[in-house]
Amino acid sequence: MAEPFDETGHRVISLEQRAPVGLIPIRKWYTYISLGPSLFEYENILEQKNPCVRSQLAHVSFKAQAGMHISNVINFDISHSIEVMRYPYPISFRKLLREQSQDSPQPRPQQSQRGAQILLPIFDLSIFLPVLNFLGVSIGGMTDRPAGFSIARVITPIPPNEAGEETRAGNLADNGLLGQDSLAQQEAGLNGERSEWQWGYTSSFCGIIRSSAIESRNPIQPAYVVLGIFPSGHFNPKERIAFVHDPEKLFRELRWTIFRLRGWRSSLLSLRGVKRFRLFKCNAEDGTHERIHLDKNGDADLQLLLNMYKRWYVSRHIALAWTNWIHHTLNNGSLDVLNGTYAIELVLDWSATRISIVVLLPLLASLITGICLNKGAWTDLATIQTAWGTASYVVTAGGLLAALLAIVSSIAER
Repeated sequence: MAEPFDETGHRVISLEQRAPVGLIPIRKWYTYISLGPSLFEYENILEQKNPCVRSQLAHVSFKAQAGMHISNVINFDISHSIEVMRYPYPISFRKLLREQSQDSPQPRPQQSQRGAQILLPIFDLSIFLPVLNFLGVSIGGMTDRPAGFSIARVITPIPPNEAGEETRAGNLADNGLLGQDSLAQQEAGLNGERSEWQWGYTSSFCGIIRSSAIESRNPIQPAYVVLGIFPSGHFNPKERIAFVHDPEKLFRELRWTIFRLRGWRSSLLSLRGVKRFRLFKCNAEDGTHERIHLDKNGDADLQLLLNMYKRWYVSRHIALAWTNWIHHTLNNGSLDVLNGTYAIELVLDWSATRISIVVLLPLLASLITGICLNKGAWTDLATIQTAWGTASYVVTAGGLLAALLAIVSSIAER
């Protein structure tokens, strides 16, 4: 099969592994009401299996239970529960679906469980909870949750499966996905974690809790990234290597390495920024560098990496996934620099954010200067002329500063 070529005649390369897909959190609402020996619980869970919006699934459950235990003399538990799983349609649309299903009956993708029902006197016995516990009496509907508002993040490790996870690790090692280095094989763990944010109000009588959880199984894989900038008219780039010992700090290491690669003048005084990521191939034997032309999927993956790089904050599981992707895709699954294949080229261009800051800051400074100098005498003509004349000088100086920075940007990037 002939190798693909683009419109300019260059050979198109496809990356072996696609970029990691961002995990979609599982959102849950949970509320309960405790009335004497009765406990009513409502839970609404919304999950999405993949980036397609059609894969959303809502789990709605309602449970009512009551019970009383008195020192093995009186024991009874009665519960009634309903559970429904379906796509999260709006209420009005659900009515239309119900009417349509009545006209043409079809199996509905939902499950329902029902049990016995009981009506009990409603009264609050929570104030007698210590006495009842001392007497050996427990009431099923009562809760001992601490009262108050709370916001917490809970991180729970997910151990490897008893059957299957070690096999998966062995398969990854056999396929070379864990690398050939013993250090990489020792430090690349397959244990996952569940990160969950919880906030809400709880008490012994009622409560409502909102949670958002993400489950990830990414190996803790150290890696390195080769970064380079091709100066104008040069065939060989300026290069630096970012060694990422802690995968959670991947993008922090990238920002620091790019700052050192560009230098402080180009990083701080230039109006240009990192506009695009491209790949080039290094040959350590003869010292040559070759630009790589990727297909549409590869360009989209690098654009996604650039978007992650420009974010203020990147969550831990995303950083771990991208470090693992860089380790396998760019470095051939090896921590040895000589065995790596691809490096990331920084393409610089005019930054709209930096230009906007340079233009707007003098304008705001002139307005503040004029208002501050004029606030003492708003009706005095001499004061007005002095204040806003000074403000006009500030705007003029700001325009000259912007022009100077543009010249410095053009010179510094050569």
